[in-house]
Amino acid sequence: MAQKVKLLVNGCETDHGEEVGGLLASAEHLECMVAFAKSSAGGEILQILQKAIDRGMTARIAIGLSLYVTDPEILYDLFKLQKNSIGKLELYLSSTECTFHPKVYAVREAEGHRAIVGSANLTAGGFSNNYEVSVIVNDQNGVLMASIQNHFDYLIEEGELTRATKPLIDGYAKRHAIHEAWRKMASRRAEKISRGDFQSLEVLADRLADMKADNTQYGFTAQQAHRTKSRLVARTRIKEMAGLGKVDRDDFLMAYESLIGCFHSGGLHRGKRIISKKSRLFVSALADVLKMSRATPSQAFKLMHSYFEDINRAGINVLTEILHALDNKTYAVMNQNAVSGLIIAGYDQYPLRPLKTNVTPQLYEQFCRDTKEVQSQLKLDNLSEVDALFNYVYWLEE
Repeated sequence: MAQKVKLLVNGCETDHGEEVGGLLASAEHLECMVAFAKSSAGGEILQILQKAIDRGMTARIAIGLSLYVTDPEILYDLFKLQKNSIGKLELYLSSTECTFHPKVYAVREAEGHRAIVGSANLTAGGFSNNYEVSVIVNDQNGVLMASIQNHFDYLIEEGELTRATKPLIDGYAKRHAIHEAWRKMASRRAEKISRGDFQSLEVLADRLADMKADNTQYGFTAQQAHRTKSRLVARTRIKEMAGLGKVDRDDFLMAYESLIGCFHSGGLHRGKRIISKKSRLFVSALADVLKMSRATPSQAFKLMHSYFEDINRAGINVLTEILHALDNKTYAVMNQNAVSGLIIAGYDQYPLRPLKTNVTPQLYEQFCRDTKEVQSQLKLDNLSEVDALFNYVYWLEE
């Protein structure tokens, strides 16, 4: 057979580091592409690579800079080796906006070709400590090797890989230092938040500034106008639906689709046909909540919940969107986006996925108080603007 394949798992017979070292022992040429490289694996692999190059091996190595995981130190070491190898080593760095994520180690030998393709990066974890799985391919006729080389060439031609230079590495090193400092601070802050002893609106304030500077449809000004219009239309739709009485399913569906089109929670349309089976109960809930005057969040929630608990797929997001449409200075939208927004500020007592079974009237009351506190601290006019910010943070990060 031209190709034989073997599974490689760290800790089983050999590790990735041992196998990669074995490839380099007799290789004439190396093609290597990895997402991340760290100094934790650099010392040993650099010695092996140096010996192979001194023996006459040539190599192309591409390393990803995505997410600032790669250590600048190993880039400097490889760049120095490139400089001293007199054309035998070519070092490339990723320059793509997409995440550069391959893990390939392929060699040409006197008697054929071999390649390791899988999950292991050029790190101590990838080479031995992590749970990694790859395949070792005995590629005697060189078909796989040719494909790897062609792909490498393509990435260079398309500008997704750039030949390493000292200024390029210097620039990355500066950005890496900044990201590392922020990562450590964020890690400490997350630990404090998880213990419930830290609250800060710094991140939300920063994202609000970004949102206000955003001139697209997602920016603050556009969302402010859009949500004001949507809420007024939603109030009209709620009043119209409340007066439907004994409505058939088709008419209810048409009215319900028009209503949820004004809301900003995701996925509401998925449950519309299931909700329509209890259309009379849904209409009764709207009629009764409209009769309430100056109800507290817990009172309004309790009334709506008493109806909605028997309506499958009419969840907390639908319930609170309706209350919010009626009064956006008293009732906050409660969904996964909003809970995530509060968690960022340090309010972590809410279920990440709000359900009718885990949100009580008292918890919703507290949720509204905390959201109004965020509104006050950020100097926003109403809870619609807070919800727009929470959505901006959640969806644009996604």
